[in-house]
Amino acid sequence: RTINGGTTWDSVATAFSGFIMDIDFANSQVAYSVGGAWFPFGNYKANAIMKTVDGGLHWDSVYGDNTGGVFNSVEVLSPLEFYTVGTNVVLHSADGGVSLDTLMISSTSNESFGRIQFVSPAVGYALGSHYLGANRYANNLYKTTDAGQTWLSVYTDTAGSSFSDFTMTASGDGILVGHKGLVLNTTDGGATWSNTNQADTNLLFMKLERVDNHLYAIVIDASNGSTGIYYSGNWAAGWQNQISFFIPTHSINDLSIPTKDVGYFATSREVYKNEQLISLAEKSVMAVNLYPNPTRDKVHVEVANQGALEITLFSSFGQQVLSSNFGSGQNRVLEVGFLPAGVYFIELRAGKDGTIKKLIVE
Repeated sequence: RTINGGTTWDSVATAFSGFIMDIDFANSQVAYSVGGAWFPFGNYKANAIMKTVDGGLHWDSVYGDNTGGVFNSVEVLSPLEFYTVGTNVVLHSADGGVSLDTLMISSTSNESFGRIQFVSPAVGYALGSHYLGANRYANNLYKTTDAGQTWLSVYTDTAGSSFSDFTMTASGDGILVGHKGLVLNTTDGGATWSNTNQADTNLLFMKLERVDNHLYAIVIDASNGSTGIYYSGNWAAGWQNQISFFIPTHSINDLSIPTKDVGYFATSREVYKNEQLISLAEKSVMAVNLYPNPTRDKVHVEVANQGALEITLFSSFGQQVLSSNFGSGQNRVLEVGFLPAGVYFIELRAGKDGTIKKLIVE
């Protein structure tokens, strides 16, 4: 939890030991988080819902069982009302979780849902998928206009493409994205759709964020395994890659764009803010000093641990450009004069410890 834009972070305890998949705030104090465990045992509960009423300092369990599966998404409409969807389950509460109503979005018993969003108290959308057999899936975007009482599929695909996320507006504009460069556009609330698919079918669009009519997406490039943040300023007609990470342990997992001027994204280990991509995880498990930085030809690497050290250098687009292994007591100096001027990232590994630091080559 941070209350100063990411400068400092405090660890927050929860009453749950499973996976937390999503969180949504009604206001600065009240929020709900959902998750679960695919194979529940012991304290690992399936289909878990937690609630905070003090800005995330403390979380209380609202719901949990051991039937198997997880909640993937929660949409909070007010401090008392929320919807959550997951593996073969859709629940709604209008009293802060005291009672939960089971909703039927699909007539198919094995439908699982990955995302739910409401654009008004009455109008909402949910993204679902179910298995057809023979390695085929039906993917559906459902819509309700009566606060979740009835749902209608506004887009269906059984051709093998899979949806991962969507965003809709109250005026009816919407984007639906997924694998194989899938990008679909609607301007009438899902009644009709146009194809704005990307030419590169290696791109897997995983998560969308919308600020005004600006779109941001986490994208996986299946050709090399890198994850990146892509930007579209014209409602998904065209996308530009903003940054990519080609580091298996630092793939981009989530992003949040609260305003047009402030954005964050999280990897497996760090949180970044859109200010020169400076990591906000300054409580590093390794004390590192790079000098000179900026540099023209070489950089000295000082760490408290004098044991074996593995150093890998990546460009700002995620390409590995240099890798060196240093033994105990060796002088840790990297020759970087051959590199073009720009911003680079140094990943340092010493056993289980590690961190990433920014390096500027002039």
